[in-house]
Parts: sequence; C-alpha cells; structure tokens
Amino acid sequence: MKVIFVIGMANAGKSTYIKEHLSEYPKVDLYDYQENIKTFDDILKSYEAVKDEVIEQLTIHDTVVFEHTLLKAVRRAYYIDAFKAVYPDVELEVILCHPDLETFKRNARKRHGVPLHDKMLENLYEDALSVLEKPTEAEGFSKVTEIDTK
Repeated sequence: MKVIFVIGMANAGKSTYIKEHLSEYPKVDLYDYQENIKTFDDILKSYEAVKDEVIEQLTIHDTVVFEHTLLKAVRRAYYIDAFKAVYPDVELEVILCHPDLETFKRNARKRHGVPLHDKMLENLYEDALSVLEKPTEAEGFSKVTEIDTK
C-alpha cells in the first residue's frame, strides 16, 4: 500500500506530471476540494476532506496519488501522521515538482487565462521558493524525488 505525494508550488506542473507519469493510479487533488472556498474554516474542511478521501481510496487501491502544494514540512506532517495512524505500514513517497521561472509563468498564464504581468509572477515565484521546505526521508517518506518540470 502506497501514497505518492506530488507536491510543489502552484503552477509547478504537478497535474501534468501526474497525467504523464502516474495516470494509472487514482488521484486525490486538494484543488478539487477548494472550488468554493469562502472562509478559513472552508480551507480547514478541505484539508480534512482530502485526507479522508486518500484514506478511503486506500481501502480500494494499493497506490494513490495525492496532489497538493505542501511547501512546509509541518503541513506534510498532518497527512503523514493521519495516513500512518490508519495504515501503519503504508509506504509514503514524495515527488517535488520544481519549475523554472519561465515554466511557472507559462503555466500561470495558461491556468488563469488572463494577462499576468511578469513582475507579479516573478514575485509569486520567489515568494513560493522562500517558503519551500524540501521534503526529506526524516519526515517519514521512503523515497524523495525532486524533478525539474518544463
């Protein structure tokens, strides 16, 4: 039994990577649970719902892909602890998708479909990099992979 975390900043190419390399597995994507977010409480509920969905999918499938930003180790710990509490022997892998600036800008423009200024996108990219804590095996992952998305 395995959960493959696919993480990275917004517009990193996580969904594309999953489509190209992990499409044979069911995917649980936090983004799908946050379409109608209006309050901080809604955000917390989305975290709980996506956690519960991964746990539910593990009752059906041997491997589940979990897509989320999860730039901070403390946020990853919430899910790691929850999955291990229900399935102590679950294997946890993580793939960190890391785009270069041009890929980030291209993905952001494609996703939002509106003109976005270079300086704003550069600031968003730098902000995301400044909070990123790269995942480690010490967190509980059996395998850590970092990929450059293009």
